[in-house]
Amino acid sequence: MSLVENPRKMLNYPKLLSSGSGGQVFDKLFRWTKRSKEHGEGNTENSQALAYPSDSIFHSRSVLDAPADIASRLRDTYQPSHINLLPPEILSEIFIRFLPDDNLLRGPHYPKRETPVLLTHVCGYWRDVALSLGIIWSSFSVNIYRHDVSSMTEALCTWLQRSQAQPLTFRLISMELVPVLLPHVHHWQHIELIVKVENAEHVLALPLASASALRSIRADVKSCSVQILDKVVSLVQSVPTLRQLSWYCCEQTPTALLDASFSHLTHIFLAFPIRLDQFVSFLSGCEQLTHIVAKLLKPPRMPMTDTVVVLPHLVSLDVKCAENMPDLLDHLTLPSLLRLRLEELTKIRVSYGKHQTLASLIARSSCKLETLELHDFEMTEDDLIGYLTLPCLQYIQEIDFLIRNFSERAVGLLTYHKPDLGRRNIFPRLTRLRVRFCTALDGLFSEMVASRWAPTRRPCEGDEPASLRFVKVKFSSAAWTIGPVPPHDMDIARFKEFMDCGLDIRYRDP
Repeated sequence: MSLVENPRKMLNYPKLLSSGSGGQVFDKLFRWTKRSKEHGEGNTENSQALAYPSDSIFHSRSVLDAPADIASRLRDTYQPSHINLLPPEILSEIFIRFLPDDNLLRGPHYPKRETPVLLTHVCGYWRDVALSLGIIWSSFSVNIYRHDVSSMTEALCTWLQRSQAQPLTFRLISMELVPVLLPHVHHWQHIELIVKVENAEHVLALPLASASALRSIRADVKSCSVQILDKVVSLVQSVPTLRQLSWYCCEQTPTALLDASFSHLTHIFLAFPIRLDQFVSFLSGCEQLTHIVAKLLKPPRMPMTDTVVVLPHLVSLDVKCAENMPDLLDHLTLPSLLRLRLEELTKIRVSYGKHQTLASLIARSSCKLETLELHDFEMTEDDLIGYLTLPCLQYIQEIDFLIRNFSERAVGLLTYHKPDLGRRNIFPRLTRLRVRFCTALDGLFSEMVASRWAPTRRPCEGDEPASLRFVKVKFSSAAWTIGPVPPHDMDIARFKEFMDCGLDIRYRDP
């Protein structure tokens, strides 16, 4: 893998930044420079340049300050570092991809060893590129943490200046720092609020209605009264540009939120208990939705009405409920649906014929589903086979099953056969497959993968399946099966062959 493909390796190992035998010298010089900085020796900027050398390294006074043997060998073996030959546009792209995924958990209190601050302590060239790249300074956590208000105010001002009027994404924890953010209110794009009784007054005073670029809000409401909940809902409704809303409130249901109308929302994430009848009613006022996630759906308090809600733009539906999935799907029409994730809690060894509900939804919506994720641990084999054999799933490109018993019958159905054998094949467009927990005999799963992967499939006349690009399987363990767990030595041996030939396949053998 090249340095451009793996910038983390590039930063972790200084000797990779030079070529030839000079790498060991650079590594030794890096350790010497680090010790010098810890003891305050030499010029800091020059020491940083020496840690990861640039083309102007021999003009640095720190070379003269270095131990004689190191400085001499450095001049004899130095060659220009390949990474410093990259144009700033490519280096900027590497910096952006190097940012941590949990950027909002941190902030201006970053230590020097963390990105993006780390990027400014490599060399002068990297520092210039990093400081010119406003986007890497535009996401942070507003949190005093273990620092005082004065130092954090100064640090936050520095980050805001470096962000160069880029749209701001931040998690607001310490309300004492809000005055620093107010002059930049027109650049707020995404804000995460943690609402508690102690800070509710300050949260409600935020000028969100004036945040003309604010498109996304996450509200994490903790143990607040109904009155505070209602006021927070009103605050969220006051944002005219709001398009994405995430609401976390595990203790209670914010009735005011469900009674409100959000006609311009495109993304909604709800993590609090909702009755199905409330949820369907709420969706009727959100006709522009494209993505829905609802994690705690509960049975309706009374029988559902015959009203069917049409969401013409919805492409992704992700819901979790207990045994009442048909009550939801039977009341929706989703003509643009591409991805469906159903997480359900089925009673042990009870067949419901759930696949028929999905077939009715697809027929009513005339949609072409491409991704199907079914997480239902106690789903029976009959229900599983019912899903796999639905004719309306011919456009499926990705499937993800999490069930106790992904059986030999299921693996056999997924195995692709030559058309001249007269057997029906399913999922001709399948390219991504995830299965947990597979109970098929050793060798069957790998045989199925081979039948759907182009390098192992002989060309033949007629239609052939799309080639698999990603496979992830977890074989069943003793905790989920009755009797001994068979080994999967044959499967694993073939998996290694597939990987050697380029297939992205991941497995876990109990």
